[in-house]
Amino acid sequence: MTGKSAPPDGTGLKMSAACALLGVVTALLAGYLLGFILPLFPGVMEEYTSTITNVIDDGASALLYVAFLAPLLEEILFRFVIYKLVRKVINAWAALVIQAVLFAIYHSNAVQRIYAFLLGLLLGYLIMKTERLLYCIVFHCAFNITGIILDSLSNKIQPLPIRLLILVISFVLTVFIMRYIIRPESIRDGQTD
Repeated sequence: MTGKSAPPDGTGLKMSAACALLGVVTALLAGYLLGFILPLFPGVMEEYTSTITNVIDDGASALLYVAFLAPLLEEILFRFVIYKLVRKVINAWAALVIQAVLFAIYHSNAVQRIYAFLLGLLLGYLIMKTERLLYCIVFHCAFNITGIILDSLSNKIQPLPIRLLILVISFVLTVFIMRYIIRPESIRDGQTD
């Protein structure tokens, strides 16, 4: 979809797997961070919890929409159409921020808008560096699926040390995986000149 041909020798599969893993650990990071922050704002927490509970309670079709169809459509709209169009008239960094702001506005409540903006920045950076829409779609699907699982398990509160450990590990993994993804292909794939 971006005009680039598929990378040879399984590189696309490795990058897709890295993007899926990045989606999982980023969702863990966001979920556990929200777990610490949201209780400080009861009204905001109730609005967010209500939105998520409605999706989970609406059944399989709503879950399939959130897990697969929404990421596909949102990535096509925000990263493929909006980012690419804005990128034609202004620099890549400004286009990245604009598509992230629009992605945030598109989401329905304050909590989603905050993490959608940050997610939009990350996904915009991913499309800017890789020029592969598929990687953004894979990341976004993994992020949403992990979020659904975390939200459905939210009534099982872990002790504070475990939550802090998961938060730290997910942050470190997010940074590590992102560094792997944005490295030049020749270095990432072990090629030397």
